[in-house]
Amino acid sequence: MSIINPLELQEIISRVGWFIPLWVPRPRNPNVDLNFTPARLAACTQVNHLWRTSLTPILWRVYDWYSCARVPWTSLAPNLHHLRYVHLSLPWELDMVPTRLKALCLYSEGVQASTLLRANSHIAELTWNSGYCKDHNPSIQSALEALSRLQVCHFHYYHFKAPENLNRILFHNPDLQSLTLFHVEGISEDYPYGSLENLTLLRLQVDWLQNPGLANLVRFCPRLETFEYEAAVACPTFVLVQNLWECCPGLHTLRRLDYRLHDPGHLQEDVAELEVLALLQAAGPGGLKVLEMALLTLTDRICLDLLERHGQALEKVELRLQRVNAANVRNVARLLRSCPRLVSLSVQHVTPHGVPLGGLPGFPPGESLHCLDVDETWCCENTLESILLRGFTPDYTMEEGSTEVRVIPRIEGVPFWHWNKDKEFLERIAGHDWAYNVVPVAAEDGDVRLDNIPQDLRDLRRIMFDRVARWPQMRRVMVENLEHVKMPSNRERSL
Repeated sequence: MSIINPLELQEIISRVGWFIPLWVPRPRNPNVDLNFTPARLAACTQVNHLWRTSLTPILWRVYDWYSCARVPWTSLAPNLHHLRYVHLSLPWELDMVPTRLKALCLYSEGVQASTLLRANSHIAELTWNSGYCKDHNPSIQSALEALSRLQVCHFHYYHFKAPENLNRILFHNPDLQSLTLFHVEGISEDYPYGSLENLTLLRLQVDWLQNPGLANLVRFCPRLETFEYEAAVACPTFVLVQNLWECCPGLHTLRRLDYRLHDPGHLQEDVAELEVLALLQAAGPGGLKVLEMALLTLTDRICLDLLERHGQALEKVELRLQRVNAANVRNVARLLRSCPRLVSLSVQHVTPHGVPLGGLPGFPPGESLHCLDVDETWCCENTLESILLRGFTPDYTMEEGSTEVRVIPRIEGVPFWHWNKDKEFLERIAGHDWAYNVVPVAAEDGDVRLDNIPQDLRDLRRIMFDRVARWPQMRRVMVENLEHVKMPSNRERSL
């Protein structure tokens, strides 16, 4: 009986091909940009005919005009039938177009957009970014209406001539599961949309003054589970809440952006609090599992209402707070004491542009970081995997244009367990399979060195780490710009 060489089996060759790096993160921005590095996989296609037929479909599966700019059109042409994902912004220079796409991302109408859409009316995912163009070619709308199998759809800067234009697109795609409308225009009035029976995720980041009719869209999404929206000027928050409460009983994830906070004087705190309290009533009877929200302050009233309605269901909480005060710290402790299913908690004091705020100015004399109740019981010990706190320690930075250093007194109650012996601490945590990382506060600041880390930050880091590092599910502890990540154990690596 002859022995079969596994490297002569197409199934195994194809499987191995998926593990050959084709897209590598760019060093300067690894979370966003990828470099197209086809050399190794292309070399494998030259081994023999079997390897070429097995690996070529993987090599040409994705075409990104930005990363693949050096790929000549003459090389792309004979491989169009392998393309499944196309991201295009420059003109399509070939007479032929791919016809077997699964996903299409277009950033211009001048790229034979209607031809590509009509040739791939079966695509499951579409991203359309028209770049503020308001005079769309009529063929574009008819090509969009010809799509019938969309599951994920993103419209960026698209101008709908009338609400029914959007409705016709939605009507022809009953399997749609995710819809994103980003700075679109033209939904100027309420419209009786067709039922979106399978839609579970809806993102609305729009100018509400130009699109008041979109508040009515959620009424036609009976299975909506995740709702993300921008609370911009004229946002009909209370209308949205009523529609969600009446028509979306399965809602369990709520994400709220609030760019009104860019102007702190534009939104009164009592108004902001009423809006948040109303939003907490929008979830279904099962309660919120995920809450991501930008707000001015985590007030006592908001926190108590959140825990009363959703405390037993919450699994992920991400808050971006615009004002630094003791109430925020006190209420973070309440969340940790009262949410038994909490998996991830992130609370950041940041500016509207995402820059971390430092310090706790105005802290009453009797208050301290022990507002976090480090000696109290947190009921999420068996579930918590990640905790991130930023803006909770005094700020030793110099104000711009000032010659004085703003030094907030050291917070009382924090024991000084170590001074400059961080090396000993790092070696100790390494013995428990924890890795250490320093995250720059801002790109222009460069790397933050250990000798630049204020003592208060080290103290809070040690308090938090000593409390949660041994919890069974804990994988990430980040305090300000100090991050610790649990590495897989030898047993986990062998699985």
